[in-house]
Amino acid sequence: MRQPGFPDVPAHDWADASRCYCDRRDRYGLGVSEFPEGELAIGDRVIARISYNGRIWLAGPWHPGDKPLYDNWSAASAP
Repeated sequence: MRQPGFPDVPAHDWADASRCYCDRRDRYGLGVSEFPEGELAIGDRVIARISYNGRIWLAGPWHPGDKPLYDNWSAASAP
């Protein structure tokens, strides 16, 4: 995972990337307007982004009806 103003962090899967992002967000205590989105990349190619709530989306702008690639809220309630 990479994020402007912070060191890159390796992530093993979607859940790990979301957890790393949320841990950092909570540690710094910055609000949505101050804490930048994260990016997931393979090499130099950005494949996904992480929004403030920890959900992972396809790279690029959000459009109505888009569904997350990984929803940390759903994963947290799974058995």
